[in-house]
Amino acid sequence: TLRSIKDIENRLSAFIRQKNSEHVIEILANRESSYQTYFRLQNIIAETYSKLRDEEARKRYKIPYSYCNYEQQEKIQEAIPQRVCEEFVSSENKSSNI
Repeated sequence: TLRSIKDIENRLSAFIRQKNSEHVIEILANRESSYQTYFRLQNIIAETYSKLRDEEARKRYKIPYSYCNYEQQEKIQEAIPQRVCEEFVSSENKSSNI
């Protein structure tokens, strides 16, 4: 639902801001989960990073992230790195890292 998506976005944003470049987002995905659910979560994570990087670009350079030059984008990526660890869990509670 829209409310739960906003909640996930808000929690992710708060977590990334709090931990700065020291964060890692860990996804524990059940192999029986639908691909649609997994894909939706991936999109929420990517959109959250995009919004945070855009906010940082506007704060630092007064322009959107997409308008930043290569060096500016690199500095923002260093400040807000995309760190995601995925682990798939089967119903037998065995897991495998990607």
